[in-house]
Amino acid sequence: REKGMTVVDKCASHLSIMIVISPQLLCCIYYVIAFSMTRVVGHVPPSWLANNPDNFRQTEMVDGGFESKREYDRAVKNWVVSHVTNNEVWYAMQLLFYGKKSGISMELGALSGTMTTRCETETLEKFQWQRILVEANPLYKNSLTALKQAFSVSAAICNSSQILHYAINTKDPYVNGIVEFMHPNFIKTFHSQLKQYSSGESSFKWPTTLPPSVVEIPCISMQTVLSTAGITHVNLWLLDTEGAEFSILQTVDWQAVIFDILIVETEVKNRSKTYALEVKRYLEERGYVLLALKRGRNSWYRHKSFVTASKAPGLPNYMHFLKNVVYAND
Repeated sequence: REKGMTVVDKCASHLSIMIVISPQLLCCIYYVIAFSMTRVVGHVPPSWLANNPDNFRQTEMVDGGFESKREYDRAVKNWVVSHVTNNEVWYAMQLLFYGKKSGISMELGALSGTMTTRCETETLEKFQWQRILVEANPLYKNSLTALKQAFSVSAAICNSSQILHYAINTKDPYVNGIVEFMHPNFIKTFHSQLKQYSSGESSFKWPTTLPPSVVEIPCISMQTVLSTAGITHVNLWLLDTEGAEFSILQTVDWQAVIFDILIVETEVKNRSKTYALEVKRYLEERGYVLLALKRGRNSWYRHKSFVTASKAPGLPNYMHFLKNVVYAND
């Protein structure tokens, strides 16, 4: 005690004097602390971000410097042509991005991000393209993290942040997917054990303990991915998510980003009969031009402003399947 004051009284008195004498100083201290905490928190990446390369940034395509078709063919001689996919990237590079490097591609349904799981955009890295990879299957997160050159996301895509359920088919990993987005026929064919949890179209009542084949996953918007990556212009977008394509398209801020070419899987087998036409109507309303309504399992589109420099010379007739392509020398 000092003159009848307790230690608490004395501290309170000194604090009051400091506030009266130097409120500006206290204000500065407060903002310094707040700013420091914000900086610390800001360096914590979201849980869904598998990899964010330090050098990943917005770039524009440039000519690859190939003086002849022979030189270009040498550059792609090790391109792996798959017999179980539609070789979308191969066709896109021959017909729309011939001889171009330093582009940006995005692949949804990327699996491991390598050709071992049919991720065709891997070959684009030979041409100095940057890749955005999005895969909802949590089993591939470690694989995506190991890809040091790709901006990789381990999450599903929704209109708003939420938790969804991912179904894993151990016999066929290529039919894994988000239960809430699956067409009833797809569930019946590949995930019949989940029918008992259905409580209506795209609605499920899950037990407290999930079945072994189902895992909870984060779901974010497509625009969240693009904003985090700092990208407003994507040259090539491959969208193959086993029936969730249309829902994903609806999460894009079409005023904030341009896609030169979109290749969307619209195969009717696991989707409604009008699926391809619904996607066509939606994209045309947003400034995209149909190139091919049905090529294998996919529909092809270009942005109305996209002009391609040239296509590879000497292509066989079967490769001339795109319409409404605008070439610079036309």
